[in-house]
Amino acid sequence: MAVGLVLDGISEVYQDYLQGVQNRKMVNILCFAERFFIPVGTAFLLGMAFGTKGIMASVAVGKAVLFLIMFVFLCIRSKGIPKKADDVMLLPDGFGGSEEDNITAAIRTMDDVVRESERAAQFCSRHNMDKRRINLMSLFVEEMAGNIVKHGKPRNRSGLYVDYRLYANQEKICLTLRDYCEEFDPMKYYEISSMEENENTIGIRMVMKLAKDIRYINTFNSNCLFINLEV
Repeated sequence: MAVGLVLDGISEVYQDYLQGVQNRKMVNILCFAERFFIPVGTAFLLGMAFGTKGIMASVAVGKAVLFLIMFVFLCIRSKGIPKKADDVMLLPDGFGGSEEDNITAAIRTMDDVVRESERAAQFCSRHNMDKRRINLMSLFVEEMAGNIVKHGKPRNRSGLYVDYRLYANQEKICLTLRDYCEEFDPMKYYEISSMEENENTIGIRMVMKLAKDIRYINTFNSNCLFINLEV
């Protein structure tokens, strides 16, 4: 039972992930296999062979069988043993947009910030956005990434860096910034400092007022910030 619970937890997390990336086909297959076909089959076979103890053991054995089937499936799909995250992510076709709809970079210095601010303007221009949106997104990159580079305090010895991504589709353009510095929620900071006339908060206050939608998440020791603008 203990082994079964551990395997069940891993399976649930993986299915939740697949549901999050909208791979509904794989979620349904795993759900039916895990909840019906595999437990019924293993319980029947082990019950026939070992009686009640076999049925109890089927809780863990069934999960192990599911993991084995998934591993074989991923090996076939990857044409070998899965070695990269992409081999097990099972992202649907077109997930995250085409290569032309994304730009990514690692930002470490203020020179990187300036460069990516200019790239953001060029990216928005290629997607036929008006001058206001081009300038806004360039400003968002400069202010928010620059704020992390200037004031961020890394959690470990790997140094300070910001994972940066800009994505556009027909409805919106989204800026994503992720860093591994000490926890910092710019939205809470804005609420606290919105009434203060502090030069250090001008950039954050400006971004918070101009952006259409902003979300912040702290997960796996990283600060994740999502800033959206309507196209």
